[in-house]
Amino acid sequence: MDQGQSRIQCPRCRANNFPGKTHCWQCRSPLPPPEAVLLAVAPAAAASPMANRPLRSALRFALPVGLGLAVVILAALLFSSRPTPSHRAAVNEFAREQAQLEEQLRRMNRGDSFRFASPEEEQARRELRRLERQLETTAPPPAGSDGRVHLRSGGSLSREEYDRFLRDLNR
Repeated sequence: MDQGQSRIQCPRCRANNFPGKTHCWQCRSPLPPPEAVLLAVAPAAAASPMANRPLRSALRFALPVGLGLAVVILAALLFSSRPTPSHRAAVNEFAREQAQLEEQLRRMNRGDSFRFASPEEEQARRELRRLERQLETTAPPPAGSDGRVHLRSGGSLSREEYDRFLRDLNR
C-alpha cells in the first residue's frame, strides 16, 4: 500500500484518519472522498523533489560537519583524560617532593635540624631520645611512708614491682 494513501488528513483539524472512513475520528467533520485525496496527493508528489531540494542540500552539508565535530570532541575527551608518561613522571616527582617536605616539617616540629639526615644519624637520634626518656622516667617515684609507690589510679606497687615494670617498659 502506498504511504500517501495509508492515511487521510482531516481538512478541519488535521487529524490522521484511516482510508474508507467518512467522518473524522477527532472532530466528526466529513472527510473528502478517496478520489479527491488521490488527486491532491499526485500534484504534491510531483512537486516534492523540488520542494525538498534545499533541505537535502542542507542535510548533505550538516551531516558530515556534525559527524566530524562529534569525532573531534570524542577524540579530545579520550586523549585529554589519559595521563602521558611525562605527566606521570611529574606527578611522581611532585609526590616525592611533598613527602620530603612533610618529613622536613615533622623534624621542624620536633626541633631537629632542617637538613635530611642519613639513616645512621636518624637511628642515633632515636636512641638518644629513648635514653633521654628513660632518664626522665627513672626519677624516684613518689613513695608513701610505707615505702610503696602510689599510682595515680589509686593503687600502689612495691619498689621492686615498680622497677621491674620500668625494665619491661624500656625493652
